[in-house]
Amino acid sequence: MQKVYSKINPEVLIHIIWRFKEGEAGKMNFIIPETECLQAAAGAYLPKDYMFGGVHKHLPQKRNIDKTQEAFVVISGSVEVDMYDLDNNFLFKEMLNPGDCYIYLGGAHAFKILEENTFFYELKNGTYYGREKDKEFIF
Repeated sequence: MQKVYSKINPEVLIHIIWRFKEGEAGKMNFIIPETECLQAAAGAYLPKDYMFGGVHKHLPQKRNIDKTQEAFVVISGSVEVDMYDLDNNFLFKEMLNPGDCYIYLGGAHAFKILEENTFFYELKNGTYYGREKDKEFIF
């Protein structure tokens, strides 16, 4: 797992890249610190018939979420992700391949599709209020 911390505030985790086939085999690997709005885990090579938590549902909870965080999972093809710091300064870029997951916690980012017919999932906390209200374009 690649964790990217802000250069201007080194205690703040802003980007995570989880590569396919990472993690401790036979267990659930929690990727994002529990203090963040978005939560994610990866089941790494769990045994057949493994059932975690049993049959369950989630209880209603009031949550105070004041930022949007997202996960971007490449299924096929490849994607380049540019990562920026909290002050919008460019940090670096990484290529994501099938099975890789990029997690945005803060700062800024940009995606570039590198192959035709690339397929991905983008997941984020909602409600999404549209481009004008939900995004600030820095370039």
